[in-house]
This record gives sequence, structure tokens and C-alpha cells, in this order.
Amino acid sequence: MQPFVYHLPTRVIFGSGRLGEAGAEAKKLGKRALLLTGRNAMQKQGVLQKVTGVLTGAGVEAVIFERVEPNPRQETLDEAVQLALETDCDFVIGLGGGSPMDSAKAVAMALAHAKRTKEVLSVWEWTSGRKECRRPVKDPMPTLLISSTAATGTEGNCAAVITKWATHEKAVLWDLGAFPSTSIVDPELMLSLPIETTRDGAVDMMLHVLEQHFNGDDKAVVQDRMAEGLCLGVMESLEVLEKNSQDLTARENLSWASIAA
Repeated sequence: MQPFVYHLPTRVIFGSGRLGEAGAEAKKLGKRALLLTGRNAMQKQGVLQKVTGVLTGAGVEAVIFERVEPNPRQETLDEAVQLALETDCDFVIGLGGGSPMDSAKAVAMALAHAKRTKEVLSVWEWTSGRKECRRPVKDPMPTLLISSTAATGTEGNCAAVITKWATHEKAVLWDLGAFPSTSIVDPELMLSLPIETTRDGAVDMMLHVLEQHFNGDDKAVVQDRMAEGLCLGVMESLEVLEKNSQDLTARENLSWASIAA
């Protein structure tokens, strides 16, 4: 086996109905959050309103930034950092799928640097787009991620994907300092997902696993069995959801597979 470092500092709060704990968890991180989300899904499903309600109930103020696009753009996230500075936010919430959660990680880094040094830099500075000049992550602002999909697993890892629209580049932010502080994974939020989106997410997490399975060390038998088991669990859960997309147990299993993958 190849040597490795196993490091998972993120506190994962998992289970159906646990979205209601968002206020209490947020209060542990700060008093005013920059809440990053997309333009439509969380609003239409009433999730954004529920989250802001539990935050208010816990005495936490939310500054809403609803302009995160798929494959979040560096230019958009730089605007989010500026808003957080202007409103004196002391932590970041990412609400939704992979893009808002990735965005929260990136914004938390740039925001912390700006508050610490008074130097406002683009989130791009922390990505692979800067190659050997990439800045290491140092003490990012606390982050709370609230997942609405089972797919990328960003709620439990230290990675994010950022797009630089001006040059049509896509880069990875990967740093052991970039793990979210806390992630809430409530499978009830995924009951409204269309089956097409559910399938896409299942393929995404299986590809994450299989890439390492086929290209990794051929003597890592424990990892191989874990990978095979994850893929089987994903396929079995998806088979149930193809027949009944409201099956909560299958949604729970798929949500946990996303984190584990």
C-alpha cells in the first residue's frame, strides 16, 4: 500500500430531519453569516426560508448571496467576498448542491486572508490555476455546509472546483486546510430531487470511487473491497429510487455513500 494521511476534521451531522439543527450549529461558528446559494432550487423548495428562519431563531444573522452558478465562477465568488467584507460576516454557509458548497470553501479562504492582512485577493489565488504560485490555505473562516444533493461529496472533503470565465479555465482548490467546519446532511432535502438528477449524482460518486479503484495500488485490498461495496450500495439504492423516488431509506443510504465516496 502507498503511504497516506487520513485527516477528516469536518463534523458531519447526518440524518433525516436534522436541518432543524442548522441554527444551533451556526451559532457555534459566528454571529453573521454570508449564506451562499443558487438562484432557484433552494428558494422554490422553501429550504432557504427554513434555514434563514432557524438561523434567526438562534440569533444568527444571514447575509444572502443568491448568485452562485453551476461550476461557480471566480468573478462571482470575488463579489461574494467583497459583500462579506462590507457586511462584516464572520463565517460562511454554503446551501445547496456542489457549487454553493464549493463556493463557501473558496470564499472562506479569501475572506479570512482579507480580514487578517487587509489585502483583498481573488479566490483564484488558492487554486491550481495558479500552478506553483498557488497560495496555501491558512486559517479560513468557519464554514457550515448544508447539502441538498448526493453527488460530489464536497460536504466531507477539502476540495472545490472553480471556473475562471474570462479565460475559460477550470481549476481545483485542494488543500488539507480547506475542510468545512461542519456539514449538515439531511436526506429529507433530497426527496424532491428529480430521478435524472439523482442518477447523475450516483454516477458522479461512483466515478470518484472507480477512478482510484482502477488507477490506484493493486495491493490495497481493503480499499478495493470498500470501493466495491460503495458502488454496490449506490447501485442498490438507485434501483430502489427508480421505483419510488420518495423512499427515504434509499435517500439516506445514497447520501452517506456520497460522503464516503
